[in-house]
Amino acid sequence: MDVQLNYLGSGEAPTNTFVSLRIGDVQKQARLSANRNFRFARVDGDGKASLSKLEVFKRVGSAVVNLSSIDAGSLQNVKVLCEDPSLGAMAFQLGVNVGQQQQ
Repeated sequence: MDVQLNYLGSGEAPTNTFVSLRIGDVQKQARLSANRNFRFARVDGDGKASLSKLEVFKRVGSAVVNLSSIDAGSLQNVKVLCEDPSLGAMAFQLGVNVGQQQQ
């Protein structure tokens, strides 16, 4: 099933803004643009989904992580500096397991 999303705001889409479209258990995300098509592989019933959820997100921070530097089975601390001073920095742990692939 293909879903077309058209942004109707005046002017260009705000920078660092993203949209998320969820149908059932499948969620797709993309940078907000004037026009965007999302493709969903499977839909139940008559080929139309009865409910979907559209969300809009603004980037609050980012970090670049070199996944090849993380040993399998270990975790690396990642610090994301946020653009919003009230959030400060956000801390995460990131691990990589290359033995199995998720579908």
